[in-house]
Amino acid sequence: MAMTTQTSVAPFGATAVYRFVTAIDRAVLKVRQWMIANETAEGLHQLTDRQLDDLGLLRANIDDVASDMARRVY
Repeated sequence: MAMTTQTSVAPFGATAVYRFVTAIDRAVLKVRQWMIANETAEGLHQLTDRQLDDLGLLRANIDDVASDMARRVY
């Protein structure tokens, strides 16, 4: 008994639609990450230097820490 494998080609335009949807998904992800980073940075900027020191942070590092944490969420 012989076995054959039938391959099919993606429907016309499917690749373009996939790329478009993926680009939109990435854009939404970036906006969400930016919003989380912004909220986190605002909250950390409200802390005193002593409170930041208790957390092991420097005021100069707040934006970097907020961005890193936002990327880890998603």
